[in-house]
Amino acid sequence: MDKRRESRIPLRGSILKAVWMKRGSGIAAATPLSTAAQLINPKWRCWKMNVKDEWLHDFSSEATRDTYEQALKYFAEGVIDGDLDRYLEEVRKSDTGLKRVWDDMREYYERMSEYAPKTKNNRLKAVKVFFRDHDLAIPQSWWKKFRRRKMDENRPVTNDKAGKKEEWRKIITNMDPLGQALYLTLLSTGCRIGATLSVKVEDLDLDADPARISLRPSYTKEGIGDRTVFLTAEAEKYVKNYLEWRKGKKKSDGTDLDTDRLFPIAKSTAEGKLQRAIDRSPLEIKKDEETGIHEIHTHSTRKFFRSKCGLGDALTHALMGHKGYLDRSYLRMDPDRAAEEFKDIEDNLTILEPKKARIERRARESAIGTLEAALKAKGIRENEIDEAIHGSEIDVGEALSQTETNASATGNTLLDRLDFGAISEEDFQEIRQVLMKLLEKRKQKVIDEAELEDHINDGWRFVDSVGENRAIVER
Repeated sequence: MDKRRESRIPLRGSILKAVWMKRGSGIAAATPLSTAAQLINPKWRCWKMNVKDEWLHDFSSEATRDTYEQALKYFAEGVIDGDLDRYLEEVRKSDTGLKRVWDDMREYYERMSEYAPKTKNNRLKAVKVFFRDHDLAIPQSWWKKFRRRKMDENRPVTNDKAGKKEEWRKIITNMDPLGQALYLTLLSTGCRIGATLSVKVEDLDLDADPARISLRPSYTKEGIGDRTVFLTAEAEKYVKNYLEWRKGKKKSDGTDLDTDRLFPIAKSTAEGKLQRAIDRSPLEIKKDEETGIHEIHTHSTRKFFRSKCGLGDALTHALMGHKGYLDRSYLRMDPDRAAEEFKDIEDNLTILEPKKARIERRARESAIGTLEAALKAKGIRENEIDEAIHGSEIDVGEALSQTETNASATGNTLLDRLDFGAISEEDFQEIRQVLMKLLEKRKQKVIDEAELEDHINDGWRFVDSVGENRAIVER
């Protein structure tokens, strides 16, 4: 079969592409590129992977690939001439190659003086693992001595705090729909920012109760097993609003915002959204003197979740993706049980609406829902309900503008689109009266007497006979 086949393996920072063609080949397009590279002949054409990319390809976790690629990139650009393949070839051939690698690694560490200790240590360890996997393992005696004398304690450079609900409320209201949906998701789930930014729309289940996200192993920090996390009703509402809002929109680089990824932005962009929202808010959040970063930052969302959720210890840690707890909790074996527990503590993680307002909203929604169900049972159509509301004294345009401001769920009917937590008490009572009047109004129609029994069984009441073989019914 004559067919050009193309395989793409996404690696952060570059898209490695191999294209080959072969007549009568039974080899699938998913053939590893390192294997395909060895099959070069007149019937094949392939671009060979470099050493770094081939090594990174072995890691299933995108977050790990990200971290390791950044570490190797800065090592290559900052210490050697930038050509890691040639450098590796040279040190392997040299009798003093291992000593040269070790000297360059120590220089690399010294050059990262402006970075946080944790960042420096992790990057150096990544480079160490790379050379170990390429037969240039640093002796433990060298490493222990350097770690004891030179490496800083593995601590974050910026102090952080969880933030109070009132603080997060003032921050999130200063964000666009993407930022609002993202940070309410982070606060609701306790997920790491890297994993959240990897989530695809198909991983999101908005029909479940509560709504949930399935995290694949490749999204997580250590690439360990998948897990399910949950969204508060508030976070779900803002995610729905954001998905509707982003249709047809583009990012600053001209690419589509409406993609298969739920939040198709970089980590730095997400962090920038938070820092700018803090600057626009009336809050006075302290900044770290060295880094200039506010004490509330992306990692604070995990701190908030852990301190506020109120779930049992094992389930809390499992939801946060802590390795030692995933198999000890029932999150994987019985996610529905975990979901029920999450629903019980949902108020603890609801940010934008004070508890009193949430109770009021639910009472209003329950009252309207009961009336709506009764109207539908009576056969009154949705367009009749809409017409009655439009014909009342309610300023529907104003009520809907309040809804849009508060990111209410979208829908086709007025009752679906109105946010009953945002509209005034006067408007709520007016809508309630409109629906009650509709319910009290009896609907009549003329039918054939042969249909009378069926109508009575369906809730209609006989009123009178009309002429021969005709009857008036109402309900």
